[in-house]
Amino acid sequence: MIYTCGTIRNVGSRPKDTGIMGTRKKLGEILVDLKVLQPSDVERVLHALDRRFDRQKFGEVARNMGLVSEEHILAGLAVQMQLFRGIETWTLEQILNRLAASGGSTESAIAQTPTGLRRKP
Repeated sequence: MIYTCGTIRNVGSRPKDTGIMGTRKKLGEILVDLKVLQPSDVERVLHALDRRFDRQKFGEVARNMGLVSEEHILAGLAVQMQLFRGIETWTLEQILNRLAASGGSTESAIAQTPTGLRRKP
């Protein structure tokens, strides 16, 4: 795993997730951009994920390691899903404030997002 120029390049055994949305930023990249994690923290989490036999998510392992809070994970996921228009340019504080103003839950935030901006499941 190498972090360069704002992106993380996978050099390990974990497959790249292209999923339905094609190429999108990984949660670890977003949390680095939001200054929640350092690139070395992302590498630690990825190494821990590689050692696990069960299928845990990046955010769950990072939280269990004490590197992030639930709020950090929700903010990162909101950016990943582009929950609000222009969210990729917001600070962590702005994202958390907007999520709190939306009722404190992602379901509430999604319900307030115009239909045309929502990602299809």
